[in-house]
Amino acid sequence: QIVFNATHDDLTGLPNRRALIQELVERISAGRDTAIMIIDLDRFKVMNDFLGHASGDRLLVTIADRLRTSIRANDFAARLGGDEFVFLVDQITSEMEVLATAYRLLEVISEPVDIHGQFFSHTASIGIAMAGSEQPDALEMLRWADVALYSAKSGGRNQAIVFDEGLRRAAHERSQLELSLRDAIDAGQLRLHFQPEVNLETGALLACEALVRWEHPDRGMIPAVDFISVAEETGLIVNIGRWVFAEACRTLADWDRRYGPQDLVMRINMSPAEFLMEDIVEFVEGCLVVNGIAGNRLCIEITEYTVLDKPEKTASILRGFQELGVEVALDDFGTGFASMTELKNLPVNAIKLDLSFVQGINRDPYDRAIVESIILLGRALHLTVIAEGIETPDITDTLVELGCHRGQGYLISRPVPSERLDDLLRKKVLDVSMLRTKSALGRGVRG
Repeated sequence: QIVFNATHDDLTGLPNRRALIQELVERISAGRDTAIMIIDLDRFKVMNDFLGHASGDRLLVTIADRLRTSIRANDFAARLGGDEFVFLVDQITSEMEVLATAYRLLEVISEPVDIHGQFFSHTASIGIAMAGSEQPDALEMLRWADVALYSAKSGGRNQAIVFDEGLRRAAHERSQLELSLRDAIDAGQLRLHFQPEVNLETGALLACEALVRWEHPDRGMIPAVDFISVAEETGLIVNIGRWVFAEACRTLADWDRRYGPQDLVMRINMSPAEFLMEDIVEFVEGCLVVNGIAGNRLCIEITEYTVLDKPEKTASILRGFQELGVEVALDDFGTGFASMTELKNLPVNAIKLDLSFVQGINRDPYDRAIVESIILLGRALHLTVIAEGIETPDITDTLVELGCHRGQGYLISRPVPSERLDDLLRKKVLDVSMLRTKSALGRGVRG
């Protein structure tokens, strides 16, 4: 019993990491054609917080039971910890064979789970490594599978990816990127670009969203999407986020000096790690004081997942922002699990319509219905609704028709350096003919 407890997971009864490494070492030493799959449940943390930890444990036990029943004579299933499982498959003859096995497991995992009388489906992502002729050691195979898992999750989730030479190169580039990113702040390589938000009926400039870029000495200007995930994984996101916040406040104060006092709001994205720092309210207050900015000139944008992560602490932080006069917007609204309960109970001022819904508003009736519902919800809860991803005048027309009067997107402006906004910041208004179709302007269509 003592040996069993030392080599098996308490919750699921599956072999643990220690037993897995031992099994993998033995298989590699024996020269067996083994493939390793790391299985990671998609967005498990969000669902765990949403449903409660007891329900999360119930889901993990159910998944473990399903893996156990999927084992063939020479297969091996284990739990690495958290929401990660491992499946060892023996006697593999081809990559196609191991992928077929992986997708069978994804089907098994996605079958609905009964949790307190309600059925929930959950997807997973799988990273696969095959021993092949290289005969790697056990830890190296695990690293390979983990790299493949990262690719599966970043590529859309609910899929299986096999580690190959392309992923090996990508992993090397990623590690090099991490090393360079550590020096980027001190080396002064970070830049801010700004995307304006306007009144969709009048063209009046209302706000600018501050977006970080990395001016790499060799690779040129790197967009945030290419390095933020590395920053989050390494913990650098907090330092980067604080630089962005301080620089955005400094820029706003500079605009006031150059273009005269204005009501323009600066919107600043805040990562969950940065948002939940113990001194975040004091940090924000310090930035306001140093730059002589009123709190109502700032809006902090957080995602729905930040709200759900630690709701009590989140509410306390949001109240702190509220006391400073700083507004808060829920970004990418409609893509997560936030409900009317969260919106009702939290001091949130605005919701931003995710661009995936906005861009489909005139070609997909479901996207239009979602957008219309969110606009009505925002109106009922006295929240400002802002559209992201406006790329064509007909999208603007539909948004105004549905009652959304604020937005941003490439039709208005791509994110650009501060100096590229000089004309707009001086005039404080955009020509409305750029935003609307001629037919809408001719009819004088308003929301």
